[in-house]
Amino acid sequence: MDTDYLVTVKGFASVKMGFLASAPCIGAVAGNMIGGIISDRLLDGRRKPMLLLSGLMLGIGFAGYSPYPMGLASKSTYPTAFGIVNFLGQIGGATAPPCCAPSSSSV
Repeated sequence: MDTDYLVTVKGFASVKMGFLASAPCIGAVAGNMIGGIISDRLLDGRRKPMLLLSGLMLGIGFAGYSPYPMGLASKSTYPTAFGIVNFLGQIGGATAPPCCAPSSSSV
């Protein structure tokens, strides 16, 4: 999230901008805790229903980042732009564990 955009274009105060920028992380922490409670207490520790629910939520979230290339591409080039955004996200997800694992072993 570009903080300059929120302040200059949308007119948010820096405190409000900070809350908006941290909202995804706060939601992830809350979702992890709520998911653990649901899995352990309501589903008696069964993981398959939670995996199914997580997959559904991932599908909904996947549609959430698709507007990014929409603002940069025309209707005819949008599929290619979406593919590039997806590709770069997948590369980041694939390279992060090998890159971060050596640094975390020394902790």
